[in-house]
Amino acid sequence: MNRDQAYQGRSVMWGTVLPSRVAYLIESGSADGFRTAVQTSSARWGGVCELIIEVDPLSGVSAAAHDLAGRASLEAAVRVDVAVESAVAAAEYLNLPLIDLEDIETDPRTAYSYPLTAVAGGDPLLVAQENGPIWQVAAAGDVTDQRSFRPWVRRPRDGSEIGFAQDRPHQTLLEDGSWQFEEHATDSIENTSAVIWLVSETHPVPDCIEFWNLRALSPRARATRIPVLLIPYPEVEAWHAYDQHVRGLLGRPGDRSVDVVLRSHSVPEPEIHRIASSWGLEELPGDSISFGLPAPWAGGATRSAPFTYRIGTDPSPWLAARRQWGRQQDLDVHVFLDRPTGVRFRSPVSLSQPAQVLVRLAGEALDGLPRHPQTASSIHPQARWHGAELEIGVVTDNDVVLELNIPSLEDATMRLLNSLTEKWELSDKGRLGAAMQAQEAPAALLEPGLYDVVMQLFTPRSKELAKELKRAIASGSDEAAVLELARSWGGRARRRYRKVADINLPGLPAAELSERLCALGWAERGLETVCARCGEKSFVPLLSSTPDASCPGCATPARYTADKNGPLTHYRLDTFVDQAADQGVLPHLMAIGTLHRAKPHSSFLPGANLWVKGHPQREVDIIGTLDGRILAGEVKTSPGDFTAEQIAHDIATSASIGADIHLMAAIHPISETSRELAEAQCTEHNMKLLVLDNLREPTTSNEQ
Repeated sequence: MNRDQAYQGRSVMWGTVLPSRVAYLIESGSADGFRTAVQTSSARWGGVCELIIEVDPLSGVSAAAHDLAGRASLEAAVRVDVAVESAVAAAEYLNLPLIDLEDIETDPRTAYSYPLTAVAGGDPLLVAQENGPIWQVAAAGDVTDQRSFRPWVRRPRDGSEIGFAQDRPHQTLLEDGSWQFEEHATDSIENTSAVIWLVSETHPVPDCIEFWNLRALSPRARATRIPVLLIPYPEVEAWHAYDQHVRGLLGRPGDRSVDVVLRSHSVPEPEIHRIASSWGLEELPGDSISFGLPAPWAGGATRSAPFTYRIGTDPSPWLAARRQWGRQQDLDVHVFLDRPTGVRFRSPVSLSQPAQVLVRLAGEALDGLPRHPQTASSIHPQARWHGAELEIGVVTDNDVVLELNIPSLEDATMRLLNSLTEKWELSDKGRLGAAMQAQEAPAALLEPGLYDVVMQLFTPRSKELAKELKRAIASGSDEAAVLELARSWGGRARRRYRKVADINLPGLPAAELSERLCALGWAERGLETVCARCGEKSFVPLLSSTPDASCPGCATPARYTADKNGPLTHYRLDTFVDQAADQGVLPHLMAIGTLHRAKPHSSFLPGANLWVKGHPQREVDIIGTLDGRILAGEVKTSPGDFTAEQIAHDIATSASIGADIHLMAAIHPISETSRELAEAQCTEHNMKLLVLDNLREPTTSNEQ
């Protein structure tokens, strides 16, 4: 590779800076476990946006908690006070790696949130009273001498300090510790209702956990912040002027039918109504809530009293929307394939001292690369994939400096295949297909009618001839008839050629398609000679033709096949293309073309023999990466070849290399029965099924 080939040009990347975040696993109903989890998260940048998940000894993690964890984009699950066996099962259900609490500051998956003093601090920050009620712990945070990186904190005289301070910036440890941690994109930016939880002193854990987790996923950016509060009952009734404080919070710009949702698992509903009335709120009956224009809301009219409330409405649809977390910075990089690519940008998060943070990188230079640990570590030793982003833990002050070994998509796919197998090689079909791939065959074969004209011109020597001979012998045909059949199929060497009138393509422009093959270099024009002496008909390439025809075999003067307008042009496939068509390679290339059309950042081999440890040698028709995911599968001309046995064999082969997607493709429609059978078996192997059929009409292909 020369220097010009190695330099890929300038490319735009996006760098996101954020903390590593976790889900703490505690015993169901455990107040001590909750307190320990909060004390740990309070010492971490962005700890207020971590989750606390209850694990029941019998039923494990609830479906609702599983959904929240899936939306939170976390790095790991941390075992607090749950039995090891239950924690392992819970982490597996949450699809998160499991670490013990004592390792949270040192494990590379969770350590990039320290020190908190790099992003927080200054005036003493408010935390819960010493051994105070857990509502204070949930609302303001707590500290313990056992945790490192502890900022300067103070404890309140009473709970009212926390009640008034918890939604104000830079007042509590949790709020200040989340400063500069916010979303840069979100699924939901509606102008939604505030939420206040009322929690009793006798049964506080369910309310504290629900409040904690939904606050963790609520919007953090100032333009879209929603008041989310946790208030103790009946203690709040003794707080002077708290009703004015609530009304001040609800006087927000924007339009909404309900200003605040009141929730509680521990306070009776009549008492909630009484508290709401004491705050000067008016109940709005009904089930639905309407929201106004999306954020930012600063230009909208400010809501004024009387403010409305609703009891019990689930706020998770707007608080727990999917968000892309972290502050983001765009940057230009010059990408090289033969040397490290330098990445340098100013951190969008201001740090007062060197800190351990996560950096996530995205951009065209990384698009389509295999989302596999081997690929990530080859780019950077500490890198791993987080969805489509490359995530690297760094220690930095305010300049992020990295060196990345970015491979081409093709090289990355080859290296991945090397790591997934003991060895591999292109199959016979794969070698033919790879040569045609270099000629842009996958895209060309998707042109309407092009595949059909190739199939009209190719010389069927192998499978089709074998089928016809078996059929003739089975029917009792004599030897002469069998020999005549073989001769009519082109013998061992002679390639088929045809004039336009003999190309049977109803409704398609046979002449134009034949000329297109010539333009691609896949076919040649010629004339047909007919020898009066030996009776042979022969193809003479147009450039080799002479005014006086002669038989290529016996050199006797012959004549060109002609009509009243003169000699007729015939078309014959190039030897290589003819062989590829005969061997059934073209459907492989058509499937690859269809995949590339849907996901351009992809790379495939059109056939390979695989040797995988613990498995017999197998062959796949297509293997590679589809938009970063490993794909392998089978392509058939006839969907009837997808028997139950064949489907099981194909899916087992894809599973043996750890494929994410199994491909099932055919020129003609695949039956619903075959689809359902393949879908069930792919589900068993935790693979996605991709079905591409009607490849002659790519727009009808579909995905399951």
